Amino acid sequence: MDKMLLTDLETQNYTVHSGIYEVAYLAVENNKVVNQLKINHTNILDGQVICFTGKSDYPRYTMQEIAIKNGAGISNNITSKTTILVVGVDAGSKLHKAQAKGIPIMYHSEFMEILNL
Repeated sequence: MDKMLLTDLETQNYTVHSGIYEVAYLAVENNKVVNQLKINHTNILDGQVICFTGKSDYPRYTMQEIAIKNGAGISNNITSKTTILVVGVDAGSKLHKAQAKGIPIMYHSEFMEILNL
């Protein structure tokens, strides 16, 4: 990604709707949120593979970034490798799948609390 493009998107407050510009815009916005939360790299979640479902206080890509910075792997679906499901409001079918497989379930607030956020 062109560094100038990211800078332009950040400083010009563009509204972006599709394609690579949307990806760049989301990356800039995610970086702002992650920086505001002052997330440090830790190993609190080492060895965990986390899946997210439902709505939370932050966009899913931000929650995933938080998990990665704390040592976790990410799964977009419930699989045999998933070790934790983090749920928010209006959790969908992933919740039912995790329950059926006996995967531990953690609420969004608990997730943030164990990371001191």
